[in-house]
Parts: sequence; C-alpha cells; structure tokens
Amino acid sequence: MRVPTTGLKNTPLTFENAVALARKGDTIAARLLFKQLVVQEPDNALAWVWLAFVASTIEEKRAALRKALSLTPEDRRISDALTRLTTPQHIAQAAEAGVFISYTRTDELFAVNLTESLRTAGINVWLDVTDVPEDVDWKSAVLSALTHSGVMLMILSPSALQSPDLRAERQQFTISGKIILPVIYQTYETDSLKVGNLDVRYTPIDFRQDYTSGLQQLLKLLI
Repeated sequence: MRVPTTGLKNTPLTFENAVALARKGDTIAARLLFKQLVVQEPDNALAWVWLAFVASTIEEKRAALRKALSLTPEDRRISDALTRLTTPQHIAQAAEAGVFISYTRTDELFAVNLTESLRTAGINVWLDVTDVPEDVDWKSAVLSALTHSGVMLMILSPSALQSPDLRAERQQFTISGKIILPVIYQTYETDSLKVGNLDVRYTPIDFRQDYTSGLQQLLKLLI
C-alpha cells in the first residue's frame, strides 16, 4: 500500500514549507522534508527540534532532540523535553527489547556478575563473553546486539572511559536515540561523562560501596 504524501508533491525544500506541512498535520511529508533539511543544514537546531516533533518513534524523537541540544546546550526546553522521554516507564519499556552491557576487559568480572544478577531477576541481558558463539564474527555480533537492544548499561571505570571501542558503542546508542544508564564500578572523573557529547539523563548508579543496594536501584529502573 502506498503511503499518501500529497503535501510533499512539488514542495520546495525549505524550513517554512516543512513547518507548514507539520502544522497542517501532514507529519509524513513534513518528516521527509525535515530529514532532508537537516542533512543540508546539520547545524539548524530548530529543524532538529521540528524533526523530533514529527518523528514516528520515540527513539527518533530522542535522537533529534539530542542533536538539537548538542547545538544549543543551554536550552532548558530541549533538555526538559529529553528528560520527559526518559522516565522510568520509558526505561522499563525499552529494556524489554534487551539490555546491552558496555564494559572494558579489565571490568569483565564485574560485568559478568552484574549480568548474572540481572538475568536472575528476569532481565534480558546481552554480554559478549556469554552471547557471542565462537564461530560468529565478534564485531558483527556486537553491532547486531547494539541494534536490537533498547537500553545500554555503561559500566564506568577509568579504563572504560579511555576505550575507543566503548566510546563508539556509546556514540552509536546515543545517535540512535536509545537510553544509556551509567553504572559506577570504580572511581572516575565526573567530567568524563561528557566525552563524545553523550547525553546522560540519570545520575550514575553506584555499585562501589554496596553491590546489593546498587542492584536494587538498577532493577527499579529496568522492571
């Protein structure tokens, strides 16, 4: 079945025309124009905000708002809009698609223990050391897991924050509009959370002093 986009026919690619289509309620046509517009004008924060307004999925809304916020970091309205799209209800719903564990090898023992605890609680968790068969390409498996998972647990430690591979994983999740929950495993520099312009909506869940307390706090968000 062909999707009707009558408002798009012979419509010049301008911001004003895209806004007019959105206000008329032709979100399909408006979305197509805004997607083209942000490619041509990637620094147009207002175009990204409008793209979020007409987006068809919550992930697309987050992704567009994150881009807009990176261009106008002092805009509280955009920041508040992102926060409203990252409530505990949103997190629990996203976690149903799967939880991806992002960690470095030096933190593997903690990552495995955390994975086992979450699985015992009924959480669908993906961890490379337990979920990548020997005959499967590791990078392909990670990419597939990143694509299908709805939430990333970002295990923070000095080595993790220096890893280019983990930075790439986090960046992919961010631009996909998915949710990242930071978990503190070792002491780290707070400013390091800003590496790669990551958008983190939640205070890191702290496992440093009390593992059980940290786990309970995490489960409240995921279930």
